[in-house]
Amino acid sequence: MFQQIRTRYGLHWRGKYPPVARPLFALFVMLLLFALASSMDYYYAKAAELERLQPVMKSYSDVVVGVMNGSVRMVVGTEAFECHGGTLGTVKEFVK
Repeated sequence: MFQQIRTRYGLHWRGKYPPVARPLFALFVMLLLFALASSMDYYYAKAAELERLQPVMKSYSDVVVGVMNGSVRMVVGTEAFECHGGTLGTVKEFVK
């Protein structure tokens, strides 16, 4: 139908068929941009989750380091905990 309209008004393609490469290239570029936007959205969501969890992980690592160095006190919600560290001994004591 479009071919008949084009020939009626004297509009012709350079070759026998209409150019296909330009619309396919535009479609390919649009798909790449969509994939890029999707991946950026995923990484922004992961970064927001990391920002939310970072203080919790910092407090956990502080507790572990505190227990390794001696004693530590921590508060989780409304409960308070106290851990007293001690020496773990030497490797020779465990390997027999």
